Amino acid sequence: MKSGNKKLLIGFILLIVAGTIIYAISSDHEHKLENLISFSLHNDDEIDHEVLVEIFDSTNTSVFKETYIVAPGDEIYPNPLKKEEGAYRIEVALDNTNKTYIGDLYSEYHDYIHITGVSDEPFMVETAE
Repeated sequence: MKSGNKKLLIGFILLIVAGTIIYAISSDHEHKLENLISFSLHNDDEIDHEVLVEIFDSTNTSVFKETYIVAPGDEIYPNPLKKEEGAYRIEVALDNTNKTYIGDLYSEYHDYIHITGVSDEPFMVETAE
C-alpha cells in the first residue's frame, strides 16, 4: 500500500473513532438529562416576591421544598433534581397566599415559573423542551 493511501486510511479511521467518542458522550449526556427535573423562577413584576416551590414524587412524598425571594428582574436557576421512576408533581405558592399552582413535572422538559404581577394571574408556570 502506498504511503499516501496509508495516511488516508489512518485519517479515516481516526475520524470514525472521534465520531464514536463524541456520539457516546452526547448520548450519555442526553440520558442524564432525562433523569433530572429542572425549573427556574423569573420575576417580571416591580416588587420582590416570596415563592415556595415543593416537589412530590409518585408516592406523594415531598422530595424538595424551598422558598425563594425573587427580586424584580431576577432569574433563579436552582440545581436540577435527580428523578427516580414515577410521576412527579410541583406545587408553587406565591407570597404566602392562596395563589398556588399544582401541576405535573416531566424530566424531559424545563418548567419556567413567571411572576407577572397581574392581579388576576399573578404567576404562570410554563413548560418548555
